[in-house]
Amino acid sequence: MKILQIIYKVARSVLFTAIIFVAALYLIIYILLSVPALQNRIKEVARVEASAFLGGDVQIEGLTIRPFNEVVVSGLSVFDPEGERCLRVETVGAGINIWRLITSREIELTYGEIIGLDARIFQQVENGPLNIQFIIDALKPKDKNKPPSKFDLKLRNVVLRRCKASF
Repeated sequence: MKILQIIYKVARSVLFTAIIFVAALYLIIYILLSVPALQNRIKEVARVEASAFLGGDVQIEGLTIRPFNEVVVSGLSVFDPEGERCLRVETVGAGINIWRLITSREIELTYGEIIGLDARIFQQVENGPLNIQFIIDALKPKDKNKPPSKFDLKLRNVVLRRCKASF
């Protein structure tokens, strides 16, 4: 009977320690991601990667990481290769699968939120390409035999508010 009590106390201590460790790890990660310098660094990396991916200039005014699976970008502007703004969004929010990010270092977006979209789509010449053709080209698949990218969309819901587009 005494051995069962010792085993119970050890198992309880190990379980309690593991729970406290996981909670402390989440708290430390949340505090680190709340530091403005780290958020600015993440914002700059996101801006550079988005600009390289799209082939046009992308500007981001602010980036916030909310616990524990949401990223909110504010003041997103996309400029075409000629330098003219074609998209402006007040707020873009995305849910991220944290487990997949930690385990395989891949980004999986699970939901999206777009608030205050202002899209200006036009053609310079009749029957010519749209000013957002570079975005369309960047998003369409290039090679079907190519291995998957580290970016995956599995959107379960998308929220659109106060959006407008002109053509």
